[in-house]
Amino acid sequence: MNLYSDISPPCKVFNNLVSQSDNFSNPKFYLDNGFKGKLPWIKYMRPYKNVVSVDARVKFRASFGFEDVRIGIISNLKFFLAKYNLDGNFLGWEKMSNQLIVCDYSMEDVQRIYQIGTTVQLNCTYDVSKLFSKSKYDRPENENVFYELYLQDYNGDMIDVPVLI
Repeated sequence: MNLYSDISPPCKVFNNLVSQSDNFSNPKFYLDNGFKGKLPWIKYMRPYKNVVSVDARVKFRASFGFEDVRIGIISNLKFFLAKYNLDGNFLGWEKMSNQLIVCDYSMEDVQRIYQIGTTVQLNCTYDVSKLFSKSKYDRPENENVFYELYLQDYNGDMIDVPVLI
């Protein structure tokens, strides 16, 4: 919420918690010390080039149309969101559909986003003043929810998706 400023009080507290590795587990699957079990994954400790270039981390073969999940060939990406409230409490997993889309689009338009080899351009105008409206019907449904994005590969592993701010 403070745009990852290391001098902001929340970031100082979080960095202190993450550095206490004795209190939190670090699953072997994640090669970054910024992830600790039972804490939201706020930032990567490694440079981004090292995060995205891990070989054979995502397990599937991409196809533009043919799909056979039994042998690892997929034509649609499956994203999941880890959901947290404002206090950092884990609210569970959700299959990603339109949670991150502010404007109204058909589910057909949204589903095209996940097709491998498809370019999708969605445009809209959003009245930012709605974010400050006293009416909850004007504001986005998940206005105080934070998400972490994960890609599910063909064998069910959840792979973190780096988002650069």
